[in-house]
Order: sequence, then C-alpha cells, then structure tokens
Amino acid sequence: SYRCYHFTKYWCDSTMRHAVSTFVCAIALISSSSIVHVPSALSFSPRATSHSSLSSQSSIGKNVPKNTNNNGGPLVNKEGCRTSNSPLGLASSVTEASATSTSTSTTSTATTSRPEINVQPYLWRNHTINAIQSGPASGQPVVLIHGFGCSTTYWREVTATLAGIGYSVHAIDLLGQGKSSKPPDVTLSINLWSNIVDDYVRDVVAKQQQNGFGGGGSNIFDGLLGSRKTGSSTDGVILMGNSLGSLVALAAAVGDHSDDSSDYAAHLPGKVAGVCMFNCGVGLNSRGIVDEPQWSPFQRFLFTLVLNTLDAMLFNNPPVLRYVLDDVVTPDLLRGALRGLYTYDPSRVDDELVMSFYHPAKEDGAADALRQIYTNHPGLSPMQIHEKHAERVAGLPIHLVWGDDDAVTPLDGGVGTFYSALAKDESTPVTMDVIGGTGHIPFDDNVGESNQSMLRWLETL
Repeated sequence: SYRCYHFTKYWCDSTMRHAVSTFVCAIALISSSSIVHVPSALSFSPRATSHSSLSSQSSIGKNVPKNTNNNGGPLVNKEGCRTSNSPLGLASSVTEASATSTSTSTTSTATTSRPEINVQPYLWRNHTINAIQSGPASGQPVVLIHGFGCSTTYWREVTATLAGIGYSVHAIDLLGQGKSSKPPDVTLSINLWSNIVDDYVRDVVAKQQQNGFGGGGSNIFDGLLGSRKTGSSTDGVILMGNSLGSLVALAAAVGDHSDDSSDYAAHLPGKVAGVCMFNCGVGLNSRGIVDEPQWSPFQRFLFTLVLNTLDAMLFNNPPVLRYVLDDVVTPDLLRGALRGLYTYDPSRVDDELVMSFYHPAKEDGAADALRQIYTNHPGLSPMQIHEKHAERVAGLPIHLVWGDDDAVTPLDGGVGTFYSALAKDESTPVTMDVIGGTGHIPFDDNVGESNQSMLRWLETL
C-alpha cells in the first residue's frame, strides 16, 4: 500500500505537470506532440514584409496593406501603436496611444499610465460573467475573447493600446473560467460561449453605443451596432480571440449557436466588422484534431486511445482532478508552464499574470469546468464552420496573427495550414502574419510586432 501510494503520487505529480501546462493556456492539442511529430504540410515560403521594424514577421499570401502618412511613413510606430496620422487621429505619442513601451530585447514591457479599466459584471441567465471595459463609449467596439484557462488579464496590452487610440474595448471571462461563475449545471461548449458573446454585444455593447452617441432608436442592436452591409458610424463590432477564443469569435460572428436560420438578423452575422485571431485553436479540446485530414487511420487510433485513457484516468476522475488543482498546481508550477508558452519574452510572465491563472483554479467548480472542457464534444472546427456557413464567412474580414514557435497550435497543424491557404487565395478576405520566435500568446509575448500586425489590419476595415 505504501509503495502504491507513492507510485500514484509520483505519477500524479509528474504526469500532471504536463497536463497543467496545457491547462494554463487554451490547450487544443494535449499530448498529441508526444504521440507523433506533426509533419509540415505547408508548401509555401512566407514572403517577408518590407516593414523595417517587423524583421521577424512575415505575411502569408496577400499582405495586409501598409497604410502610410503623407510623408510615406507608416501609421504605426515601433511599439505597434497608431500615430496621430491615423484616420482616428487620436494618438500623438506612445503614452497617449497605448501607454506601453515595448523593447525588442527580452526585458519586460514597461508600462506608464494606462487608460482606465472599468469592471462591469454581466448577468447572463442568472450567471455572472466577469467583464471589463476601457476606452470611450462612442468608439468602435472591440470584444476580446480569451482561450482556455485564461482571463481578461492577459489582454492587458491589447486593451491599453486599443482603448488609448479611441476604441471601446470590452473583454469577458468565459463562463466557467477566470472570475466568471462556474456553475455545475451548465454544459460548456464553443456554441454556449458564442451565444454569451452574442448576448453580451446586444445587451451591453449596443446599449453603451446608444449612450455614447446620445441615445435614440428603438432597436439598439440593429440601429446602432452597424452592419457590413449598410454601414454606420461605428462600422460594426470587431471580435478578437486567442486559441479557442478565436473559434468562439468565429462561431459568434456567423451565428453558429442559433439553430434557426431565419433568425439571422437577431444575431451578429452582418454586424461584425472583422475577426482577428491569435493562434486559432481547433475546438473545445484536442479531440477535434482526430478528424483532421493529415492523419493516417493508425494515428487517429493512437490519438483516440490516448485521449480516452486521459479521460478515464484523470479528467473523468473527480478526486484525482481535484487533488491536482488543490495540491499540484502552485504559482511556481504555473509560472514555469507559462514561461514555456512565452517563447519570445518569458520575462513577461509576472505575478499579475500567474495569479490570474492560479486563483480561478482554486475556486469551487474549477475542477468540473476543466473536466468538461477536456471531455465534452469539441464542436465544429474552423474548417467545418467555414464549410457550414460559407455564405456568411465569404465577406467576413479575418486576420490571423500567428506565433510560429507554438506547440499548442502549430502553424503546420490543420488549422494553421487551412488559414495559410486562405491567406494565399486572393479571392478571400483572409490575411495572415506569422511572427517568428513567438509562442501561443503573441499579443502579450511579443507585444510590439503583434500590435503592428493587428493595427495595420484594423486600418483596412
């Protein structure tokens, strides 16, 4: 019994250190890299952009247009912030624009003053959704959607930059994660979260827009949020996501959570100005990779076997799962796991970031949320959403910012390959920038280059 106990404890401690690294940051490919090396499926050589400050960034296929000022200079400075020559004309310095100074070395981003952040919890069907808002209420709305295990915290630089240049920035903690409620009686899924995003935009963002523009109009959602078809003063809402949050953004943009196709006007399709994805995931969990076309039948068998084994031994084993979260997960363990994901600048992993992962993991309901995310149906992959909603996606501007040093969502995986091909196709509104030496969270890891890619794309909307 003594040996059995210590063997079990050793197995839990060592095995779960690997699982925890996936837990902390929007895992999509748990254990797959240890089963089989993902072969390179890309047949192109990314064309480097001519922007002098993007030395490690390359564009796949068509480049995002680089807007210039009257002197031929870029509309973004070296920190990735809009200049005063931007169409918004709201920022004349780094401090005014993003309050962020980013070094190209491995030192942390130095922050001066930041735009005020307002915490505004949103009650969704009797469940509390943690939400923050920053920037002027009258600005074009941007909604930020995090990946698995994350929260509004790691959007800190994106929030500061966009709010500082006049966007109305919203970020939410998805139900079951971060500071949001973790109810035991709700089935977590991509479509559940996309439904929450849709409702949040209608209930909060649209009403804020109404107040910001002085009120008026009986149909807030249709009248003030804007539309790609009709246009308006706000030009629609912009959705941004990381990892599985990218998939939530895409599903919300096309209204995949709605089973009633006649209810098109009541949902976000047609009212989204664009979707920006940072290292897009394949689904709610890694089971979605089983259906990707690059795998052989034997590889699919191995994936299924390992995933089923993990489910039986860990994720569907509440006592072990609770033990892991209570006794194995520590701030130091999370710090090490996160530093492995911040491959460009590991020093960005500070106490604020670590504790934003640590505290939610200790809350009641965290174990069940983790279980659900790993074992529930993965939902549709990005490829399947594009196929199912081909007409709705056809005119939707999509931009991808992809850190190429990412074992969670590798560029040569199924999703990366899919969007790389779309970015090469001149007939699609899909663009893509690959940032060299950067991991799964480019917007908080390599802030300067990620911001530049994001802001250049926003100029085109």
